[in-house]
Amino acid sequence: MKNLIWAILIIFCINKISAQQSLYKSPSPDSARLLLYNSLNPRAVKNKNKDIICVATEWSTQFPLVAERIDSSGNLLWNNVYIAPPLNDLDENGDAVILPRPDGGAYFIFEYWEFKSVLDTPEFIMYFASYPHIQYIDAEGNPQWGSVGIRLSDINVDFQGGADIMNAYYAPDRDIIIYWNWYNDHHTAGVKNEFGTYVQKIAPTNGELKFGESGRKLFDFRASPLIQGQNCNVYIFQDRYAFQNGGDSVACFNNSVEKLWQLPLLTGINSMDYLIGTNEFGEFLIIYGTNNDIRASLYDENGSPIWIGKILSSSVKRILGGKLYNWIINSWVFKMGQIGSSVYCVNREGKMPWGESGASIADRILAAVPIDEESVLVAFEKKNESGKFAYDLYLQKLNKNGEAVWQSEGIKVFEYVSTNCIILPDNNGGAYLIFDAVAQYEPAYKPRGTYFQKVDKDGNLGIVTSIKNEEGNIPAEFKLLQNYPNPFNPETNINYSIPEETNVTIKLYDVIGREVKVLVNERKQPGKYTIKFKGGEICSGVYFYRLTTSSGYTAVKKLVILK
Repeated sequence: MKNLIWAILIIFCINKISAQQSLYKSPSPDSARLLLYNSLNPRAVKNKNKDIICVATEWSTQFPLVAERIDSSGNLLWNNVYIAPPLNDLDENGDAVILPRPDGGAYFIFEYWEFKSVLDTPEFIMYFASYPHIQYIDAEGNPQWGSVGIRLSDINVDFQGGADIMNAYYAPDRDIIIYWNWYNDHHTAGVKNEFGTYVQKIAPTNGELKFGESGRKLFDFRASPLIQGQNCNVYIFQDRYAFQNGGDSVACFNNSVEKLWQLPLLTGINSMDYLIGTNEFGEFLIIYGTNNDIRASLYDENGSPIWIGKILSSSVKRILGGKLYNWIINSWVFKMGQIGSSVYCVNREGKMPWGESGASIADRILAAVPIDEESVLVAFEKKNESGKFAYDLYLQKLNKNGEAVWQSEGIKVFEYVSTNCIILPDNNGGAYLIFDAVAQYEPAYKPRGTYFQKVDKDGNLGIVTSIKNEEGNIPAEFKLLQNYPNPFNPETNINYSIPEETNVTIKLYDVIGREVKVLVNERKQPGKYTIKFKGGEICSGVYFYRLTTSSGYTAVKKLVILK
């Protein structure tokens, strides 16, 4: 009977995993850790506990968003959580905004795509629509708001179009405020297409829509981009796409989404090629390209100019993406160039401390992020030595003068990357890196997916994979964590915590509940522990490990051995 109960409880997991087993090969030993197998285009944030919450687009079937949470040492807390799995003819794919919760959970704001039919026309035009959604994943990795989350607006798309999430923030009252663009192509002669910019306010406890079922419409055009200042005001820049009315305005909203002002601050800018950033004084900086040079304008929180139209560079014509980061109170840093070849610094006076040419790094800069008051970390790509059309990920640190701190060529992090790298400062002069990579077959196999790596202030790469019980660091509760890596070959780590002295038993079972191996059976003091389990003597397959204590705690997790 015991074996039968175990089989019923766990057999549902097998189908989900078996589909991946035929595709997955164990990666070769490497200090970077595979987070999300076969998932690319990651987004990630760090919460107050220094946990990393990551989401990426899975490329196996129908492109769902998959999330994972790890601690600062790379220990898996939950993984392979589908934010909104495809249902029937639904498909979801889009950038998610992540808002972490203090308890370890998170809110994910995303676009849920529907592909409903193919019209019977010679062009075979497909009906599609994307709708704004929010999903709440609790601290244990469980979706709380249904299988696809909560839809933020009841407005429908007639033929093609839908929502484009701009950004989301916590309001001072801890409600969630979400902004999105809207487009509705009616595909009907004589009927004008619809555009708009909308906002919705969500109660974080129950998902109540506080701005009505449709959300609140701010503009009759698509506005972009949007940024929240440190004074909690939100600045929205009017879209300048050719098929709309153009525009030259910036609108400012307070934390109650009440418009404070709207001014024509973008007059004379003939391009969507610009960056925006704010500082702790409520000022905001606009850096933009004119097709002849790169210029900047600084405004106070009321939209009054402090200085405008200063030329930052006459040798570079385009910005081409990136992000503007406030640094050391009175400065900003950003990357710029045809692909992004240099890192620049501009201060509140409109001066360039690193010169008009900036700090030249490489032809393909992915990110340039301040990690403390003394330095900026730069992630960039270099052509792989194989000669194939592939690039490797490198790092370089710049000091206050824009000088390279590490070796001239930088530090090599990973091979065959996929042009996305997120840098999250660790508050100790180092950073956490989340990046995606394509499959590598030689000299050793590394699967396609999203990876995690740690770099310290001196440029040393590596993740702490053991947990030591230090005096004064007694866990608050019993906890059995997911093993990592998983799937694995030949070795994996199993972490657990106990808040009191107790007898601890951890046993490994197969899928029909038969005991395979005893991993732990002894009395333990309060603390955090790691088991390094080598699966060499165990056959490939799905297994389950179960922790029990004499104080009554029980927990079960699954692991997969692939050989």
